[in-house]
Amino acid sequence: MFDSVTARYLLRTVLFGVSAFVVSLQASSTGSDLETSEWRDAILAGILAALAYAGIGAAVPAVEPNVGNKREP
Repeated sequence: MFDSVTARYLLRTVLFGVSAFVVSLQASSTGSDLETSEWRDAILAGILAALAYAGIGAAVPAVEPNVGNKREP
């Protein structure tokens, strides 16, 4: 579906952030209504998780071996 290595990397980054958002939202939904601070914390957790995955993938070749590598003929 995704032929580009970068597109697959971005897809995994987004999915990682969305899953962190959902888990954080589920953990904070003890009552029926969520407060603004709980929404903000869930969104922040998703963004930070996506950025952390992107940073680790860019810095550690074992996680994302094809990102940043240019093959010269």
